[in-house]
Amino acid sequence: MMQMFSGASSGGWFEKAQRFGKSFMLPIAVLPAAGLLLGIGGALSNPNTLAAYPFLDVAGFRPIFTIMSSAGSIVFANLSVLCCSWGCRRVGKKR
Repeated sequence: MMQMFSGASSGGWFEKAQRFGKSFMLPIAVLPAAGLLLGIGGALSNPNTLAAYPFLDVAGFRPIFTIMSSAGSIVFANLSVLCCSWGCRRVGKKR
C-alpha cells in the first residue's frame, strides 16, 4: 500500500490517489439503480400493497416484482465484494 503512494515511480502520489478514487465510481454508480429496484420491487410485492391495489395481484406481475426486489437486494448484500473487486482491478491496471 505504501509503495502505491510513493512518488518514486512514474507519476506522483496524487495521480495514483486519483486512480484509486476513480476505482469507486462504478460501485457507487450502481447504487441508485439497485435502490430503485429494491424499493419498487419491495413495495409492489408487499401484501398490503397487493390488497390495496388488486390489479397488481396478477400472476405475471408478482414474479417480476420479486425479481426486481431480489436484484436490488443482491447488489446491496454484496456491495463490499463489488467495491473491493472493482477497486483492485482499477488500481492494479497498468495504463
